Amino acid sequence: MPEFQCNCGRYLRYSESPRGGRIRCPDCRRVFRIPSATEEFGPVEVTDEGSSASPGRSDAAVDDRRRESNVLSKMGLPLKRHAQPKRDFLQLWMQAFAYPISFNGLSAIVGGAFLFVLVRSMFFPRSVLYIIGMVGISLGLLVYMVDIMERSGAGMVEMPDFSAFMKLVDDVDALIAFAAAAALCWGPVIALAYSRPEENAALVAGAVAVLYSPMAALAATLHRSLLAVSPHVVLPAIWRTAWQYGAALLTFSLMLALGLAVRRSLVGRVTAGQFLADMACLYFAAVGMRVLGIVYFCNAKRLDWFRTVDDDDEPE
Repeated sequence: MPEFQCNCGRYLRYSESPRGGRIRCPDCRRVFRIPSATEEFGPVEVTDEGSSASPGRSDAAVDDRRRESNVLSKMGLPLKRHAQPKRDFLQLWMQAFAYPISFNGLSAIVGGAFLFVLVRSMFFPRSVLYIIGMVGISLGLLVYMVDIMERSGAGMVEMPDFSAFMKLVDDVDALIAFAAAAALCWGPVIALAYSRPEENAALVAGAVAVLYSPMAALAATLHRSLLAVSPHVVLPAIWRTAWQYGAALLTFSLMLALGLAVRRSLVGRVTAGQFLADMACLYFAAVGMRVLGIVYFCNAKRLDWFRTVDDDDEPE
């Protein structure tokens, strides 16, 4: 069946008819005239029925579509319409643990773990080639995890495939923003730990970084700008998403602790143990980034990060 895109962003399908017809968008209530078989132009909006649409539903639907388009275009993700889950945080949070268990997820996790084992088995530790290989794989994995967070924030339910490892050049701005946000939050903690190990300043700074850095990394990555790490962006976001962000923070910390525990118990024994440890770490990281992205997806209207100034003034 042929399809076209409504002005609100939804893709509509229609059946071809010799006499043509009309179709109404279920989201924004616009009406389009479907051409007959003898006409060569595509569907055309019918303006004389605009008054019959429900204003409240139309404004809300169009506003959601515009907000979603702003998010996708800002993050460099495709604008093609995709199925979105309900913005139910608890449901999405429970589903996040099964999120990496898909064809794309398993292929990426197994592939990433295999690359780590391959580098360890081919090169001597601390050699130049070993360092280059490990840094390259780590950067690819970081790009992949950032892509998971971006897709989750945009409401995408599909996990990126293995090719996302190779998107370093395309996503370099998001990678830089994420890494810079993490360095800005944790740099003072490391500096205090080395300069004043006997004092509690590092512990206090570490506690602040634990609470602040995940939302700061999320904001910097989605905005693709280090300016989003500013407290006037991060602190209101933490306040507006308090319990959901707290749940995401606990999940993220738990995934990190489990990954380190599994790695410590398996690495150094046999190659198979290293492979399983790498797979476990990648799984836990994917779940943590998924949950962090869900926080934005479920609170996009409340956070209002990507709303344009003329959203409400744009005519129907």
